[in-house]
Amino acid sequence: MRIGKTVLVALLVMASAAANSQVTEQVVSIKNPKAFAQLLAELGYKPGEIKSSLGFPQFAVDIADQPTNITFSGCSLMEDCKYILMSSSYSDVKNPPAKWITKMNDHFGIIKIGLNDDGNLYFSATHLIEGVPRSTLRQILELWGDDASELAQEAVKAKLDKAK
Repeated sequence: MRIGKTVLVALLVMASAAANSQVTEQVVSIKNPKAFAQLLAELGYKPGEIKSSLGFPQFAVDIADQPTNITFSGCSLMEDCKYILMSSSYSDVKNPPAKWITKMNDHFGIIKIGLNDDGNLYFSATHLIEGVPRSTLRQILELWGDDASELAQEAVKAKLDKAK
């Protein structure tokens, strides 16, 4: 059940914040996009070059084999960012029915599902992760990969995985 995952992530973030004062585990910062990209590289990911997207820093990275854009928001002059938006899409799922999208949004608690400008199945999640332990970031990234995989399986099950 996806609501359970949402509650789990919320509890992890709260527990991590409480434990943060007692544990010396390094914490995550998204204030500086270059430093965050370096952190992802240290965790074994391969972030791409940071570019400006509508005035906000953004880079691409594969998370669990899912091409993902990470866009920083709430920034001042491309730094001092407040939150990130993770997003991705499936180009082989064109214009899925609104009823199915609504069902998927009801099913998934963390990701938001819709269509991008090209009519492709699109999904995203916003995260306020400044100051959380690295272990919490890793869990968020793993959940993103799990949700991306499950969404793809749901599209295949509904026979929506053919570009039209």
